[in-house]
Amino acid sequence: MPNDEIILKFEPSVGQEYVTDMQINQSMEADVNGVFTLIDQNFEFKLLSIILQDSSGFFKIKNQYLGLKMNQSQSDEEQEEIQSIDTDEEKWGSGTELENYYYLLKSSIYQTILDSSGQEISSDLEELNKKIGGQKFSSPFQKMFQYGVFFPDYPLKEKDVWYNEIAIRDSLIVITGNTRYQLETWDDELVYINISSRLKGRYVGFGNSGQMDVEKNGNIIIYKKTGWTKDAKIEQKISWIDDQTNENKLIGDIQIQSHPSK
Repeated sequence: MPNDEIILKFEPSVGQEYVTDMQINQSMEADVNGVFTLIDQNFEFKLLSIILQDSSGFFKIKNQYLGLKMNQSQSDEEQEEIQSIDTDEEKWGSGTELENYYYLLKSSIYQTILDSSGQEISSDLEELNKKIGGQKFSSPFQKMFQYGVFFPDYPLKEKDVWYNEIAIRDSLIVITGNTRYQLETWDDELVYINISSRLKGRYVGFGNSGQMDVEKNGNIIIYKKTGWTKDAKIEQKISWIDDQTNENKLIGDIQIQSHPSK
């Protein structure tokens, strides 16, 4: 058990490559045009990230989608619809708009810039979505699936707690709140962190708008040397009340596994 302090930083090496697998499972109960609807979804993404440069504390990262999968079932009192997409299959141009968007997204490249605290300074993912015609498929919850760790600028001991203020504002959502981190322990290679948050705000989507409440709880393991996330499992609950006072909720979990590719 470590008895001293540790300073956590995001500092991957230039030229380092990581492959990240993310799996999102969620079930949503929603009122769709006055009909109670149950939607079960499973998403799988594989992403290659390459560290391009390290200057003045900023890290430019090139990201490329290697594969995407989606399985969804939607049912109400009268019927059930099932949809499945797998970009590993050689098919494009003959499916729905959503299927074609996934096939266009595969192999697409976008860049993000992070600082040494792990904060995202900028990203052109939204521009990429617009370029390939995918903005209509954007979810008001999309940014909540991007998990990482915010590192404070002071030494930490076991069980120390720190916070990061969250403010997401775009054309779909306005969400604010705090994320709470707690350092559990560390060894020569890995650091173990607990995460929890409660966010509130408004969304515009699903054909209407309303109030939204988000709860997250989970564990993140990072590489001690680089600050890059190795493993994460986050349980998430999202509830919202739309302008017609319909109550809706989404419950799910996000699992991430990442490793150096060379």
